[in-house]
Amino acid sequence: MTGRAANMGMNLTERILEAAAPRGDKPAVIEASGAVSYGALAQRIETARRELSGAGVGNALRVGLLADDSANFIAVCFGLMAAGAAVVPIPPNLPPEEQQTLARRVGLHAVAFAPGCPPADLPGAAVRVRPPRQRLLSSGFVLRWVDRDAPSPAGFAELNPAFVRFTSGTTGDSKGVVLSHATILDRVQAANAVLNIGPGDTILWVLPMAHHFAVTIVSYLLHGATIVLAGPPAEDAAAPLEAIRRHGATVLYGPPPFYRRLCDAPRAARLDTVRLALSTTASLPAQTARAFVSKYGVPVSNCYGLIEAGLPFINVARPRDKGASVGRATPGYEARIVGADGRPCPPGRTGDIHLRGPGLLDAYYTPWRTRAEILTDGWFHTGDVGRFDDEGFLTLAGRRGEIIACGGVTVFPTEIEHVLDAHPAVAESLVAGAADAGRGQVPVARVVLKGGIAAPPSESDLIAYCRARLSPEETPHRIEFVASLPRTPTGKLRRV
Repeated sequence: MTGRAANMGMNLTERILEAAAPRGDKPAVIEASGAVSYGALAQRIETARRELSGAGVGNALRVGLLADDSANFIAVCFGLMAAGAAVVPIPPNLPPEEQQTLARRVGLHAVAFAPGCPPADLPGAAVRVRPPRQRLLSSGFVLRWVDRDAPSPAGFAELNPAFVRFTSGTTGDSKGVVLSHATILDRVQAANAVLNIGPGDTILWVLPMAHHFAVTIVSYLLHGATIVLAGPPAEDAAAPLEAIRRHGATVLYGPPPFYRRLCDAPRAARLDTVRLALSTTASLPAQTARAFVSKYGVPVSNCYGLIEAGLPFINVARPRDKGASVGRATPGYEARIVGADGRPCPPGRTGDIHLRGPGLLDAYYTPWRTRAEILTDGWFHTGDVGRFDDEGFLTLAGRRGEIIACGGVTVFPTEIEHVLDAHPAVAESLVAGAADAGRGQVPVARVVLKGGIAAPPSESDLIAYCRARLSPEETPHRIEFVASLPRTPTGKLRRV
């Protein structure tokens, strides 16, 4: 057997341990307390597997993982998978009521949590739980049973599930995405054909592992790289720039606000070691891409990633002159833009993005829908909208549910936000539609201003600024100044 068929019964942890074996003392993870070698990480993974298996964790049990980023997060995660569990990451910043909703929707059997990250009182925790209810692991994590007998959908265990990970839910209810071990390996192989991550790479890590693991952390460890845990993006650029210098980072992987903060640094630092700067979680504004390469000499590659499909677009080919684009499809993936009439759109016209290729999701958990039920002739309908140019480079326009219908004109909030965010006094913005008697909807904006601005702009100043750069339908009808914007646990802007 070759290809995907050979990988169907594979366990990712086995591959990670095989990759770690020859690397011994090479640093796998660098955290605040010091470096953890590949050999030491492998020992932690094996200890976690043994303890979790001994506690009763087994085939296709759904186990929540609640912890901040750390080497032990990685070890326990792979330990759970090695024991046969499907890992359900729970972001530490998720409010208790949302933890409870997640646990109820996925039917958690147990949760493993780090010291300092106790879970909420989860549904089922007081019923059908045989003692002992919890066990302390060598890592300091605690395994707590929630409902040992929670039922599973027919066919769930047969998928060989590695993760049930919930989507960001920026415009609606988050969906539990089931990813098998084979699916994750397919994604890693497809992405690394473009990224070429290898033992010589050091990755500066600033994203939450609860939402970024399957194509990133798995890939970095499979290919022998070193991961520097730099914490969430800081409010200023000093800490990440120092971490890049100290550890000789070769790959940056962060959201657009991370790159905006580096652009706002008082002085440019030398980034001689950096060979790849990757932007993810949202579309990178063209002005941010231009400002970063101007200041640091390193182009930022805009990426299009989604939990249902992996990393189908990574703009490593033309990041300098097409910085706002997510590039051409990663080899193995196909994409098409489809109009309201169901026909493919020509270059330059915006429509719905459909994808097919390696590593598409195995199922949605609640309500249960298999891959065969989700895909249409092999195509996944992403819910995102975008357009191709004449060279096949894709530019994202936003989510279908975000579109504002203003007087018969389709308006994309992201494009307005990119204009607002380019104003020198604006830190970030969020645009949505508001009801209007004459035009159906009009765009309205919430804006966070940068601190220390001597003469901050007024609402009329910013509206005039937009009017000079946007169509009448795209110009915000009103602007509200706010201290902060609502976000999902992943850090994405929450639009509803």
